[in-house]
Amino acid sequence: MSADDQPVGAVLIDLDGPLTRLFPDPEHLDLARALAERAATITGMPPVSATDHVQLLRVLAETAPEHLVEIERLAAEAEMGAARDSFAAPGAHSMLAVARAQHRPVGVVSNNCRAAVLTALLVCGLQPFVDDVTGRDGAQVSSLKPAPDLLLSSLRVLGAQAAASVFFGDSVSDVEAGRAAGVPVIGVTESADRARELADAGAVTVVPTLEHAIPLIEKDGGARTTQRPTVLPGEGHP
Repeated sequence: MSADDQPVGAVLIDLDGPLTRLFPDPEHLDLARALAERAATITGMPPVSATDHVQLLRVLAETAPEHLVEIERLAAEAEMGAARDSFAAPGAHSMLAVARAQHRPVGVVSNNCRAAVLTALLVCGLQPFVDDVTGRDGAQVSSLKPAPDLLLSSLRVLGAQAAASVFFGDSVSDVEAGRAAGVPVIGVTESADRARELADAGAVTVVPTLEHAIPLIEKDGGARTTQRPTVLPGEGHP
């Protein structure tokens, strides 16, 4: 089998954590709490207890779907604000540059709204390395991780095969989504406790930063693709 006949293997990466930190501790809890209080005000229901705002959106989709659009809009505004102030995580540029040098397609797969993901990549200087961005589409929350839908969508766009690809994530839901999609998952966290959680969930290995993941994708040999990279919006995108 020639190199051109090999299965296309994509590098898929979650945004918030591996590439940048939109809501570091305890900001993600503060956002979830603020949105829960707003939801309680407009629904008349007790505040929902959620560890992050995406979990809150899932709860609202089941308990108060008529108010989901408004709360999701507020969540998206918060994500956009955080994206404008974001900066690249250690090793993000280096690892994506290696993937690009290997001609491997790169997809960012995030539960955050797509506009915020695009903005963060632009602000962090990571946009030139990314071929596809798959994120939350308005109040459509059923497809979010841990469901495999976002990963499968990105694989289709990139023309990549799941088993030949790899997904970098920092949460148990990332690992569950990757496993459901048939994509091996590498956990990314500097927390020993979180590393154990990711390993227990099924991550094939865990690294502290993307810098430490470079030998892993170099060892893979770099599956090749002849597909033309998707061009992301440039300056002026919201």
